[in-house]
Amino acid sequence: MLTLERLSTGPLFKADVKPDKTWVIKALGMDREKPIDIPRISPEHFNFKEKARIQGGENDHSGKSEKKGWKRFGGIIFGLSASFFFSLTIVMVKTLKNYHPFGLSPCLFAGTAFPAIPILFYYQFRGNSKVNVFETVWPLEKRAKRIILLMLMIRAILGSTSVFLRFYSLKYMSIADSSVISHSSPVFVVIIAHFTLKEKCGFVPLFVALVTCFGVFVIFRPPILTGSESFDSETLTGSILASCAMLINAFMFIVMRKLRQVHFTLMLVSFGLWGLAESLIIGGSMGVLQLPSNLQELLLTFGVMPATVFMGQISLVLALKFENAGPVSLLRTCDVVLSFLWQYIFLNVIPDGCSLVGAVIVILGVVVTALRKWVSTLGPEDSHRKKLSFFLLYHTGLGTFSSHVEVRSSARKIKNHRTIKSEEPVTEY
Repeated sequence: MLTLERLSTGPLFKADVKPDKTWVIKALGMDREKPIDIPRISPEHFNFKEKARIQGGENDHSGKSEKKGWKRFGGIIFGLSASFFFSLTIVMVKTLKNYHPFGLSPCLFAGTAFPAIPILFYYQFRGNSKVNVFETVWPLEKRAKRIILLMLMIRAILGSTSVFLRFYSLKYMSIADSSVISHSSPVFVVIIAHFTLKEKCGFVPLFVALVTCFGVFVIFRPPILTGSESFDSETLTGSILASCAMLINAFMFIVMRKLRQVHFTLMLVSFGLWGLAESLIIGGSMGVLQLPSNLQELLLTFGVMPATVFMGQISLVLALKFENAGPVSLLRTCDVVLSFLWQYIFLNVIPDGCSLVGAVIVILGVVVTALRKWVSTLGPEDSHRKKLSFFLLYHTGLGTFSSHVEVRSSARKIKNHRTIKSEEPVTEY
């Protein structure tokens, strides 16, 4: 039986739960003696009112609501900061249009990997630390860890390829159009997960995906909308490249779902080092690696861009630690708005009707997807879930970004109770 005891003298309380192992928890303050992962137990299991939550994970909603001061807005602050830094990075890549994408990529990947290395060692070797960064991939004698290492490499390959294609698209289209297409990936992750991971899907994701496809099609500027005889070759090429980057990014998210237990510093270092090596090898073989020709370009490529990439990655990590992925996904749509703003300020590019209409449609699709994800993670008695239940129309699963119900071998699954599994941050530009 799962036994609860008071700090002071008093009777023992027993929950109607029978895990495989016996755990002793102090009732007052709920300060547990051992780190455990058990199903959330509702107050009706006890003879007293639960006054404090059992801290089962960092995505517990009650825990987030107890934050005080500026920490209540930490997710918003860092989410907006991530959008700010990532959008600035894309503007600088567009500004340096005379450089080949494989010539600029080494600086960006270096800005991801090298600053993350000391952070990795800090987590690994800090005093009294119980964190083993390499625990999920070492030793390689275990088959499960070899599989995780392989998936970590696949994630790095997909991520770097998506970055290369995104940079290529900037040679043929505006920053805003490329950003709109690239940031539509969360909508398609739901559909891809249905076919690859056999996750159940509802009516809303399918409808949103179709509407988002129409928004992307508008950005392609088909002749029926522009009145021309055929597609513009540069716009079509850039749109195809951005769409390929978006789809590869969506598949990368699917792979990352299997890497939730991998430490975020290990993911950043592996992604950055792989992209750095790939861009140096391919760029060197193509003869497109070149040094900046003036001081301004030197400062941008070796100073400002790596710094903005690193600050964007750290801001995204911190945003996901202060807030759930749903609200952070909503904040990430600010990238699109900032892209329109930056291209007007720095490049004097005014968006046309197709860009604005396509952007509005795609942003609405991403917003609905993120809201649906957030609603699906709420408890069945939550007031917000009841008000927004229409987002779960024909909802037969927790969705692509939703947390899965997981009960470890130390406890038996209990019906109608769940624990929330933490989500890993994503890496993107």
